[in-house]
Amino acid sequence: MNRLLMGIAAATCATLVLLAGGGDRVFGAAIETPKGKRIPGQIVEEGDKTYKIGTELPGGGRIIFNVDKEKVDPHGTVPGKGRIEDIKGKAQIKKAGMPSFRAAYKYMTVGPGDEIRTEPGSEVVLTLETTAVNGVGENTQYTLSSFEVDPDTKAAEVKIALPEGKLWSEVGKLKTKDSTFEVETPTAVTGVRGTVFLVEVAKETADTNVSVLSGQVAVGSKDVAVPEVVLSKKEALVVKRGEEPKKFGASELLQYIVKIVEDWTKQSDYFQSVTALSGIGQVEEIEIQPGLPEAQRQLVYDAIQAGWEKASEDFFQLDKGLKLFYLDFARFPTVQEGGLRTLVESTKTPEWNGPYVEAKFLNDHYGVPYGYSVLRDVHGNEYAEITTFGYDKAPGTKDDRRKIVREEDARRWQDNKSYR
Repeated sequence: MNRLLMGIAAATCATLVLLAGGGDRVFGAAIETPKGKRIPGQIVEEGDKTYKIGTELPGGGRIIFNVDKEKVDPHGTVPGKGRIEDIKGKAQIKKAGMPSFRAAYKYMTVGPGDEIRTEPGSEVVLTLETTAVNGVGENTQYTLSSFEVDPDTKAAEVKIALPEGKLWSEVGKLKTKDSTFEVETPTAVTGVRGTVFLVEVAKETADTNVSVLSGQVAVGSKDVAVPEVVLSKKEALVVKRGEEPKKFGASELLQYIVKIVEDWTKQSDYFQSVTALSGIGQVEEIEIQPGLPEAQRQLVYDAIQAGWEKASEDFFQLDKGLKLFYLDFARFPTVQEGGLRTLVESTKTPEWNGPYVEAKFLNDHYGVPYGYSVLRDVHGNEYAEITTFGYDKAPGTKDDRRKIVREEDARRWQDNKSYR
């Protein structure tokens, strides 16, 4: 496989061996040593219960860590699984096949059949490989019913059961036409191909409200044999027991959507902040002389990790800055007028309402200004691209990082002026 997305894992190093030679790389990964130092690498071999994670060294050789599978971050590395990115308050999880619930914790693997329940005032954010981000609200029961990825076609099939509570889902464009993402409640089934939507299930009645902030979803009734109802941006409906889906009327919808947009404003920022390190880029191939003492190698590891962490925060802030600029100008800043600098320095035009970010977010950890360009995809949609060449400062290597800010997302900010 060619999945080389970085993960941040809470793993314990069992052994450290220096081996000569190469080897096929399978997944990107990162581990944490007993002293709390994070070291990037590649999963070079998979056993029943362990991974061998190796860091290549020039001149022949690599460092190999034997790591317990259960302690390796699956985000972007292990198909068919997810991870808890953050927990507010308290939540419990019952692993598939286990008889009881236990306390859930940050960075915990979530697999098919696992059940999560949240307490009052609590929330859990999960990433499902590279497919979606789920926000599980308070007083909610959530089960990852199934999560399968075909190794040949890459088609993903995700099914979530939501008996009660609240679930925000931000689903990226599914990889193939055969991929599916469904949320099933006691009264409804909601299917999507790439969108932002909210499903709320009343505990007593099982009434299901579905609201769409972008993209489209198809909602069907579990009790009544009627065609699915397709919801588009800023539409909502309710499904009650024994009844077909009913779209909200104009007056009811206006009041409801204003509340939902306000809720998503906060949820979107939360999603971005807790998943900033997840899948930010490809794993670094560290160029360190094999003969260097461990302490000196660790200095390089620390510098790389610091670069990852600053890029994560900077990309988050620049994403918001570009959307705020778009809110005022109805476009992204051009390279000719200064690119990212225009988020800090005035364009001398009445539309400019900055600064949109602090100047410290314009350079990477190594003091190099982030690259910036405005491009169009194959469908003609505009997007802004932010790049850094990372530790080695060389383009085209595996420590390069890239952040995409799409015009479609920026327009969502422009359509809802409450983002200020």
